Amino acid sequence: MSTQQLDSTTDAVVDSAMNLEHAFNPYTKLIASLAVESGKENTMTTASLSLQVKMTNLLSLAAGYQIVRNSEPPPGAGPTNSSTTLNLVYELANKNVAPE
Repeated sequence: MSTQQLDSTTDAVVDSAMNLEHAFNPYTKLIASLAVESGKENTMTTASLSLQVKMTNLLSLAAGYQIVRNSEPPPGAGPTNSSTTLNLVYELANKNVAPE
C-alpha cells in the first residue's frame, strides 16, 4: 500500500441554514429547509421540501424532494442533482419533557 502526501490548503467556509415548519393541523406538516456552504472555490446550496403525515402517535409518513446545486462539481458530475424520497418516520419523544 502506498500513500501520497498532498499539499495543505487553507480556506474559510461560511455555513448557513434556515428551517421552516408549518402545521396544517395536528396530523400534517410541511417542512422546508435551505442550506448554503460557501468557500473560496466552491458553493453548495441544498433546498429540501417535505410533507409529513402522522399515522399513529409514533409513526408518520413523509414524502420529500431535494435539490443540491454545486458551483464546482467533481469531474463527470453535473452542477445540479435532485432526489425524491418516501420515508417512514419514527418519533422518539421523552415523556418527561413538555411538548413544543
